[in-house]
Amino acid sequence: MFTAASCRSVLRVIKPIFDDVMRTDASPAHEEDSFTFLNRVATPYWARVRDFVDETFASYPDEHAEELRMRFRSRRWPEHIGAWWELYLYRLFRSLGFEVEVHPALPGVTTRPDFRVHGGDLDFLVEARHVAAGIMSGQRQVGRDDWITAPLDELTHPNFMVGVKILERQPQRPRRAAVTAGVLDWLDGLDPDDLLAGPVQDLPRFPGRAGGWRFELKALPVRAEARGRAGRRLVGLYPGSGGFDNTTAALRAALKEKASKYGRPECPFLLAPLVTSGHLDTEDVVG
Repeated sequence: MFTAASCRSVLRVIKPIFDDVMRTDASPAHEEDSFTFLNRVATPYWARVRDFVDETFASYPDEHAEELRMRFRSRRWPEHIGAWWELYLYRLFRSLGFEVEVHPALPGVTTRPDFRVHGGDLDFLVEARHVAAGIMSGQRQVGRDDWITAPLDELTHPNFMVGVKILERQPQRPRRAAVTAGVLDWLDGLDPDDLLAGPVQDLPRFPGRAGGWRFELKALPVRAEARGRAGRRLVGLYPGSGGFDNTTAALRAALKEKASKYGRPECPFLLAPLVTSGHLDTEDVVG
């Protein structure tokens, strides 16, 4: 199956970013990296995303394309999201009518910024920067809670979703079969209409145990008009955790790191941070 982007790239040695294959798996993402999901998911929405990416990549300079392609296809999130952000900015400035030079050489320094953008009376450097930030938890095992939620999300039930609360964590990964054991049978024995008519605090709980982990599931009845929907994840409420927000500190560190990396360039220098935090607000930027 050829996409429009792949047809435009016939004369190009560099391959498109995404594999040119027939896709049949429309299931949501589970325990997989972002690129693997994008490369395999078979839905019209994500097909448009792939077409956008490969169409943009088709115009990326050949001498820099393979390096960007390798990073975009990486299973490591920082490399993948960094490459995505660079490609997005490249498309953005070109769509605004600018000429974009990739990794321009600067006098007096060996380092190179991501772009030099010029058009009309404007001429400036751009450095794309992914800033990982958000809630930093003091609980060492919180990042492994998907060992419980991911197997549950591979289940589906026509009448219920579940809320997950982690009661006890372990450093070892539990068996997937142990995590999901008995969950669907438990939900099958519940009446969603009866539960919707009752108080929220009385929703039934399921005690889960798997490899030393202890967790509790709360049955969340689905309203009648939304029942039976295909592809819906089982988990409706994910485990919560406490911690501190490092967004401001991470953003400042990124600015400081890049401030003197290119010496004193002859034109303005724009740092374009992509902050992957749900807690970014005006105070973080102004402060």
